[in-house]
Amino acid sequence: NASLDCDSPGACPQLMASLLVLDGGQPPMSTEVPVLVMVTPVNEFSPTCVPPNIGVREDAGPRTLLGSVVGTDTDYPRGGVEYHTPGGPATFAVDRLSGEVRLLGPLDYEQQRLHRLAVLVTDHSQGPGPAQPRSGSCTVAIEVEDVNDHTPECEPPFQELTIHPSPGSGMEVTKLSCRVPQEPQRQAFSYSLVGGNSQGRFRQQGAALLHDDRLLGPPPPEQPQTYELLIRVADAGPSTPHLSTTATVIVHLVPWRASTVATSTSRATVPPAMTPLLVTRTEPFWQPEPWFVVLLTVTGALLLALGWLLCRHLRGWAQGLRAPSKPAQALLLNRPACSAHQGSRELWGSSEGFMEAPRMETPEAPGSIMSLQHFDGRAQDSWTGREFLFNTRSGAWRWL
Repeated sequence: NASLDCDSPGACPQLMASLLVLDGGQPPMSTEVPVLVMVTPVNEFSPTCVPPNIGVREDAGPRTLLGSVVGTDTDYPRGGVEYHTPGGPATFAVDRLSGEVRLLGPLDYEQQRLHRLAVLVTDHSQGPGPAQPRSGSCTVAIEVEDVNDHTPECEPPFQELTIHPSPGSGMEVTKLSCRVPQEPQRQAFSYSLVGGNSQGRFRQQGAALLHDDRLLGPPPPEQPQTYELLIRVADAGPSTPHLSTTATVIVHLVPWRASTVATSTSRATVPPAMTPLLVTRTEPFWQPEPWFVVLLTVTGALLLALGWLLCRHLRGWAQGLRAPSKPAQALLLNRPACSAHQGSRELWGSSEGFMEAPRMETPEAPGSIMSLQHFDGRAQDSWTGREFLFNTRSGAWRWL
């Protein structure tokens, strides 16, 4: 049985055998029986994997490829394995088919420098029947490389000092105290004056800020002056990049002649945490939607056009009332007398000449004979018994 092997290409053969069967009679008789032997593969080996040694910078971004886990299976066909990370950290992920290890979350060298990732390698069931797959495992060590990602902090970040230097001498103004809270092992810093030293009266020596009148430059001032000095503090360790911060020192320089106090320094520091005053001003305004502006414009134009048409119609109607038609005048002259009810309706009916109310009355008194000379038409209403006169030239009429 040790010679039967199906774990190489073409090594799973089909064998032929012959069995010779003899009896015990005389003469002995025999027969030959052919036998076919079929060899089938069996999943008998567990897969193995080779863990890589992975190093990654702590500032690496998501989806960064860190390396690959290589799993092998001795059973034929080889290479049919899958990779899993049961209960592994969410910071890393392993591709199920290729075994690539990728970064998912952020790294911090100061919190954890070494990560161990357990990878489970599983093969596919081989051979006939419901054979169970076999599995193996390996551990991937991921080492985080330190990157300078924290700026130094000075305590306090802002200082205000008053000094009384004596002529021709130097003195120490202040000494900065800076550190990196996340990396207390960093102690190497570089200091440089980057602003405010317009007259060259100050210089930086390490962490100490010095005032020296002995330096070549303009003569010492006779009146008090204020200098706002900016000091750049950068870490000078081996890690790159080198990060920096800026400390502010305000120095009130009082000349020695104007001071009755000996050379001294008074310090005043401002707490680093200053709460700003936030003032919020809200100005309400109305901004209509574009469709509302269009609708308002169209509606205004329609109302304006409707008002113009109505005004024109009323003006034409008023002119028609003031100018009676000639057929109405002729009708009145040809009919000196009217029936009671019918005559009243004709006088107040649809004739255009009799619809104008302002021209019904005349200013003359009814009893004046001279006022009746310009009325050349006469009629009587049989219904009321009243008579009226009509002027065909002016279109005016009146009751008697």
